[in-house]
Amino acid sequence: MCKLHKSLYGLKQSLKARNQKLDVFLKNIEFVKSDADFIVYVAQVGDVKFFIVIYVDDLILVCNNKDKAFASKGRTFLKV
Repeated sequence: MCKLHKSLYGLKQSLKARNQKLDVFLKNIEFVKSDADFIVYVAQVGDVKFFIVIYVDDLILVCNNKDKAFASKGRTFLKV
């Protein structure tokens, strides 16, 4: 735990380490990194598209249809 904590918060490379872990996690739940911008991830479930934007240490989740998002398989993305 101590080594993980130090690698995520205590070093100059902590942002890179956190982004690498986040990249692996998002790819595991079927998000794909955008070709246009490295801070945008996209996933599509049926006709609902999910976008995650990484801004410093925040994540912004956006989808194109909120009503269908809660009724579709994409709901698992919202619980993560």
